[in-house]
Amino acid sequence: MHAAYLDRMGRGDGSCPDDPRNLTDTHVNGCTGADGTFYMGVAEFIDQPGLRSLTGDALFRDPDGAELELGAGIVLSWTDTLQELVMMGSVRDEARGGWLKAGSSFILRGQASGGVIQASGGVGLGEEALDLRELTVAGGCVDGGLALRGPDLRWYEVELTCGCGPLSFEGRALGESCPDLSALTSALDVAFGPLPELP
Repeated sequence: MHAAYLDRMGRGDGSCPDDPRNLTDTHVNGCTGADGTFYMGVAEFIDQPGLRSLTGDALFRDPDGAELELGAGIVLSWTDTLQELVMMGSVRDEARGGWLKAGSSFILRGQASGGVIQASGGVGLGEEALDLRELTVAGGCVDGGLALRGPDLRWYEVELTCGCGPLSFEGRALGESCPDLSALTSALDVAFGPLPELP
């Protein structure tokens, strides 16, 4: 998300927006840059040793009409031994693929240290939602609670011990389940992996 935001900001012409990394309240009612990109709202980006943060309530519209909506705070902090991530709000970027294009909302907190990732909170993608309940990824195992709300707005829940556990649907036991967690663990690996290069 940081890179998508900075890509839009990098198209500015010096007056719209008037800062290459922050969307100030000068543009709360909107402006159009020289290349046709539209900017509206306020946002702040911080990149310094031990902290990378993006917070704001803003709308960007590309010359081709694709929109980036930001109503969120995404904060990554780190030391030599610990990474912490807090994500709250919603984002949508029509110029990107996957979950960014569809739009998502989240209240998520996690940390990584010594090869162990811990995460709690929720992520919503359209009518579907994923709830992480003190999930821990370590040594190839996933432990903790996981709940999925499908398009029918009903919840499936599983308590995992090394990737498997009892599955229930609205409180009714459905037996043992070993769900495919590869997409989830890959997303967590990316979130707590090496910091991506920024434009």
